[in-house]
Amino acid sequence: MGKLVSVVVQAYNSDDTIVRTLESVKNQDYPDIELIVTDDKSKDNTIDIVNEWISQNKQFFKNVKLVTTQEN
Repeated sequence: MGKLVSVVVQAYNSDDTIVRTLESVKNQDYPDIELIVTDDKSKDNTIDIVNEWISQNKQFFKNVKLVTTQEN
């Protein structure tokens, strides 16, 4: 087991690009990745899309976390 690497993806109104970004992280060769997605109070469907993607892909990561803010 290698060292844990944390990848932080910052999102805001990214519903048209967020899946492509998350898939890019998932497709890395390094096996010990923690994925942290932060959302700055998106007004579109970004949070819903991220939650759906996480539920379908969390097994590819050591840890996955979605952090949201209450205001932009």
